[in-house]
Amino acid sequence: MEEAKTFLNFIMDPENAAMLSSFARYANGITGSEAFMPEDMKTAPEIVVPAELKGAAYVARTCPPEASKLYTAI
Repeated sequence: MEEAKTFLNFIMDPENAAMLSSFARYANGITGSEAFMPEDMKTAPEIVVPAELKGAAYVARTCPPEASKLYTAI
Protein backbone atom coordinates (compact mmCIF):
# COMPACT_ATOMS: atom_id res chain seq x y z
CA MET A 1 0.00 0.00 0.00
CA GLU A 2 2.80 2.46 0.85
CA GLU A 3 4.56 1.78 -2.45
CA ALA A 4 1.32 2.47 -4.31
CA LYS A 5 0.93 5.79 -2.49
CA THR A 6 4.55 6.68 -3.27
CA PHE A 7 3.97 5.93 -6.95
CA LEU A 8 0.77 7.98 -7.08
CA ASN A 9 2.50 10.91 -5.40
CA PHE A 10 5.28 10.63 -7.98
CA ILE A 11 2.98 10.69 -11.01
CA MET A 12 0.87 13.47 -9.47
CA ASP A 13 3.87 15.78 -9.22
CA PRO A 14 3.10 18.53 -11.79
CA GLU A 15 6.35 18.09 -13.72
CA ASN A 16 5.96 14.31 -13.89
CA ALA A 17 2.28 14.58 -14.84
CA ALA A 18 3.22 16.90 -17.72
CA MET A 19 5.93 14.49 -18.82
CA LEU A 20 3.42 11.61 -18.91
CA SER A 21 0.93 13.79 -20.78
CA SER A 22 3.59 14.75 -23.29
CA PHE A 23 4.44 11.10 -23.90
CA ALA A 24 0.85 9.84 -24.11
CA ARG A 25 -0.52 13.03 -25.72
CA TYR A 26 -3.42 13.36 -23.31
CA ALA A 27 -4.47 16.00 -20.81
CA ASN A 28 -4.21 15.58 -17.06
CA GLY A 29 -6.00 17.07 -14.09
CA ILE A 30 -2.94 18.01 -12.07
CA THR A 31 -2.85 21.65 -10.99
CA GLY A 32 0.42 23.31 -11.91
CA SER A 33 1.33 20.91 -14.70
CA GLU A 34 0.42 23.50 -17.35
CA ALA A 35 3.80 25.18 -16.93
CA PHE A 36 5.58 21.96 -17.92
CA MET A 37 3.36 20.93 -20.83
CA PRO A 38 4.78 21.04 -24.37
CA GLU A 39 3.89 24.23 -26.24
CA ASP A 40 1.80 22.43 -28.87
CA MET A 41 -0.38 20.87 -26.16
CA LYS A 42 -0.94 24.14 -24.27
CA THR A 43 -3.18 25.43 -27.07
CA ALA A 44 -4.47 22.21 -28.65
CA PRO A 45 -8.28 22.35 -29.02
CA GLU A 46 -8.63 18.73 -27.92
CA ILE A 47 -6.84 19.57 -24.64
CA VAL A 48 -8.00 23.10 -23.79
CA VAL A 49 -11.62 23.32 -22.65
CA PRO A 50 -13.29 26.54 -23.87
CA ALA A 51 -14.32 28.84 -21.01
CA GLU A 52 -18.00 28.66 -21.99
CA LEU A 53 -17.98 24.86 -21.59
CA LYS A 54 -16.05 24.55 -18.33
CA GLY A 55 -19.25 24.49 -16.27
CA ALA A 56 -20.91 21.84 -18.46
CA ALA A 57 -19.23 18.84 -16.86
CA TYR A 58 -20.18 17.20 -13.60
CA VAL A 59 -17.64 15.51 -11.36
CA ALA A 60 -18.88 13.60 -8.33
CA ARG A 61 -17.25 14.75 -5.12
CA THR A 62 -18.00 11.57 -3.18
CA CYS A 63 -18.47 7.93 -4.03
CA PRO A 64 -21.45 5.91 -2.86
CA PRO A 65 -20.55 3.72 0.14
CA GLU A 66 -20.69 0.53 -1.94
CA ALA A 67 -18.18 1.96 -4.43
CA SER A 68 -15.83 3.08 -1.64
CA LYS A 69 -15.99 -0.43 -0.18
CA LEU A 70 -14.95 -1.91 -3.53
CA TYR A 71 -12.11 0.59 -4.01
CA THR A 72 -10.63 -0.05 -0.59
CA ALA A 73 -10.83 -3.82 -1.09
CA ILE A 74 -8.47 -3.66 -4.06
